[in-house]
Amino acid sequence: MQVLLLACTAFLGFQLISGGMNQKPDPRNVQQIRQNISTLNVQGKDVAIQQEVKLYEAKLDEEVRGKRMTEETRRQRQLEAHVLSAQTSLRSGIYRNDYNKVNAAYMQMDTLRTRFGTSPLWDSAVPVAFHTPTLPEKTFSGEQLYEKARAELSKRNQAFLDLGFIPGYTFIDFLVRLTGSVPAFSYTFAAFLLALVVRAIVWPLAQKQLMFGRQMMQLQPLMKELKDKHTKNGQTDNLAY
Repeated sequence: MQVLLLACTAFLGFQLISGGMNQKPDPRNVQQIRQNISTLNVQGKDVAIQQEVKLYEAKLDEEVRGKRMTEETRRQRQLEAHVLSAQTSLRSGIYRNDYNKVNAAYMQMDTLRTRFGTSPLWDSAVPVAFHTPTLPEKTFSGEQLYEKARAELSKRNQAFLDLGFIPGYTFIDFLVRLTGSVPAFSYTFAAFLLALVVRAIVWPLAQKQLMFGRQMMQLQPLMKELKDKHTKNGQTDNLAY
């Protein structure tokens, strides 16, 4: 059985490596891939569009290296593709009430905000497929989509209860506002306050555990004395009471 499992593992590994080596390059150009990204955005296929965006970025890099496209144009088209991808994930997450999809959209836009937040491209409107029950907007800039994803994620976090009954988000938000809502200070101090609150809650239980441990330590000499008393020739008597 072990030999069979090793053989299957080796075969699958070989197929994976050889499949990657024999994989043919995508023959489509950047315009065709961009068109497919728009189609996937209309169809709401959030997983497929992410894979297509990765391929699109690789094609854009080839265009820049071949001096067929400027770096600024590449950045603009890259941002547009990511906006379409994130909007598709967010639309799908809202429609299916899927926290992970909403969070994925927010994380994608948060990464883009770090890269493009200071660029004029970040405020440029990108035409997107709209869905009236979820996202009726027909265009989104990077900043608008970031704020929308942030608001949707925050709404779901507010409704989430830790351990089924503790409004953790609401409590943390209260502590942050209590400390002035200063990003460089409030979250750290809120975490410190939360640690104090948790410590105060578990303090009685911790004290009981400490007292129990001390009582057990006091009983250890008596237990050793009883064991020595009933041990003869290395064997302990089995006493029935």
